[in-house]
Amino acid sequence: MFKKLIENKKLGGVNCIIWKDGEIVYQESEGYKNLETFELMTNDAIFRIASMTKPITSVLTMMLVEETKLNLNDPITRWFPEFKNMKVLKNKSGEYEDANRTITILDLLTHRSGFTYNGFLGGDIDSELTNEQWISELAGLPLANQPGEIFNYGRSTDLLGILISTIEEKPLSKVMDEKILIR
Repeated sequence: MFKKLIENKKLGGVNCIIWKDGEIVYQESEGYKNLETFELMTNDAIFRIASMTKPITSVLTMMLVEETKLNLNDPITRWFPEFKNMKVLKNKSGEYEDANRTITILDLLTHRSGFTYNGFLGGDIDSELTNEQWISELAGLPLANQPGEIFNYGRSTDLLGILISTIEEKPLSKVMDEKILIR
């Protein structure tokens, strides 16, 4: 199936591995790591997982809930007071209203915080900022809707990642390595 997808240019390259009882029973690489240089795919290729960090971050959040380091109903202002007086877009003419309540951990987990991604009301945030600067930038943006009201794929999980890093007092990548990922 993967070979056919690569031949039909639907997929650039793939790494397939199957484990059974802790042992590798099948491993094969096909296609290319880089379509511009035609560098062949290898079994040890490293991939950016992009948005697949979202489920990992969500699992880490639930682990912290199990460890009683946070509660799903906790307001994010417990750690980040910058989000205390959030504004919400009231209408398309640019009027705002106060958020009717504080954003909670559950709102972040379910993408119902009101945060969206870049492009919304000047919501382009530089990825080179420190966590503190990023929090300040995000807290300065209006929400697209009231907390808990509507699903919006956006910066909710990014904020959860910073929260995890804050609670654990180490970079998110290190927490992921220690608690979930095997390297």
